[in-house]
Amino acid sequence: MKWSVDKFATFWDNPRPAMPLVKFSLTDNVHGFWPGRRFMTQGKNEYVNCLVSLVKALPDIRLTVEAYAAHDTCHFVRWLMRATGDNGPFAMTGIDQITVNDAGLVVSNHIVMDTAWFESKSGNPVPWQVSLRS
Repeated sequence: MKWSVDKFATFWDNPRPAMPLVKFSLTDNVHGFWPGRRFMTQGKNEYVNCLVSLVKALPDIRLTVEAYAAHDTCHFVRWLMRATGDNGPFAMTGIDQITVNDAGLVVSNHIVMDTAWFESKSGNPVPWQVSLRS
């Protein structure tokens, strides 16, 4: 199943990391560069586990696409996140730089966001760090 900005928007309108849309749009060796992580994720399971930890930490999380651009196999999505954390509702922006292969599957994703802002507004550390410590 090819990745597209429309599928990105559909997923983040009601995120469920186990849904086939996510797993089938990723290569088996997908790399994720998550802010605040010391090492990139390697492989579909590690990548999806970061999504799972984010959705568990913020069950009402929603991202809306604010802007989108593409060049060849590289896609840029600027998004607006809305969620409720321990400190109440908050909103923030970030960017995903998604690279796909010739089949349209995600090879890598570089997520860019202000982790200090996230932690101050949500009241929690970025969840993909916590899930890796346990």
